[in-house]
Amino acid sequence: YLINHFSSNITLPPELLSPLSLTPRQTRLYEARPVFRWRAVAGATAYRLSLRMPNGITWQYETPFTTLPYPDDVPALAPGSGNTVRLEVIGASQQSETVYLEMLKDEELVVLQAQEAIIRGLRINAVAEHHLLMLLYHRWKLWDAAIQQLERIADEVQSLSSALWLYWGELCLRVGLYAQSEEYYLQALAAGEIERDTSTQIIAHTGLVCASLAQSHYRQARNYLDNASLQEDNAVIQFMRSRLETMTHREHLVASPSLNLFSYVRSLAERISTHLTEEIRQIPDRFLAQLQTMSQYTLRPAAGAWSTLGSDKFAAMEMLAMTYITTRTLLETFSQAELDHQMQTGQLEQILRDHAQRTARGVLGVSSEKAADFANHYAILVRDNLDVLYQVQASEES
Repeated sequence: YLINHFSSNITLPPELLSPLSLTPRQTRLYEARPVFRWRAVAGATAYRLSLRMPNGITWQYETPFTTLPYPDDVPALAPGSGNTVRLEVIGASQQSETVYLEMLKDEELVVLQAQEAIIRGLRINAVAEHHLLMLLYHRWKLWDAAIQQLERIADEVQSLSSALWLYWGELCLRVGLYAQSEEYYLQALAAGEIERDTSTQIIAHTGLVCASLAQSHYRQARNYLDNASLQEDNAVIQFMRSRLETMTHREHLVASPSLNLFSYVRSLAERISTHLTEEIRQIPDRFLAQLQTMSQYTLRPAAGAWSTLGSDKFAAMEMLAMTYITTRTLLETFSQAELDHQMQTGQLEQILRDHAQRTARGVLGVSSEKAADFANHYAILVRDNLDVLYQVQASEES
């Protein structure tokens, strides 16, 4: 996973990071009424949390606290649904944050509950049970639930093993909590040094490189990689070093790393379909380059051929294709001035949603329900980070 994360070379500007650390985030869920939590902001008088469901239902609540249990008077999250959650700060100058949550399907939940029952029926101590549940949730890509089990283990024991710190660092990396990921990889590194476990130290250094790059901390990433090289000079480290040299050079050329269209599309696709993050990162850029040369008449037959590659790979390719084609045609159709005007009139989100849904249905032929779900996620993510789209647009024009 770490090598795939590094190879994707997605370094995001600050506006796409996690200013409020809203959780749960970028994860699958099995609880239909989760509890939302976020960090406090100095000067804030309240926080407004809103949730949009794929069927168009939207609710919002304001609270002065940094925790909000899922309200009893609104519909629960539906099985198999993708949902968008937005948190805004009232009374303080702080950027909003948008995250995505996907519910397990009913049939998946039945299997998960049976596996949970087996673990709880073992009658083992609490720490061992939390450990097994963490591994189970990790397997189901229930990242937030796995993190909660690690938090419970940390409450029960005096110190965590290096292996558990590695899991915690990886999970935070997966959900986009990059500063926390870096902190936990540092803990794994320290524990690995005490245990004299060279393999753990190499993995921890690799995780630290990924967490630093995700925050655009190039020099720090290079320092971590140099320290990893002192432990072992293997092919993986040499590969990472060669890639990092290119990225570090780019840092001296521009103050803020610019996203090209391919990397921007990947970052969007990963956030729209968080459970497919790893599969999306494994798809090479040549896939997007091929899409660039195909007409809408050849895309549908091509999409049909992807279905023979397995469900997860097909879903990842379909999501990446939908995101790429929607974004490319958006840039071809609307100028920056037109998008700014629609933002001022309050119509931008609807225009983005209509464009995304029309493209997904008309070009790739996906179902109405899937197109609507994709369009809802896409519209909010692009609207909330419009300046990033402009950066990509400028890069394409140059």
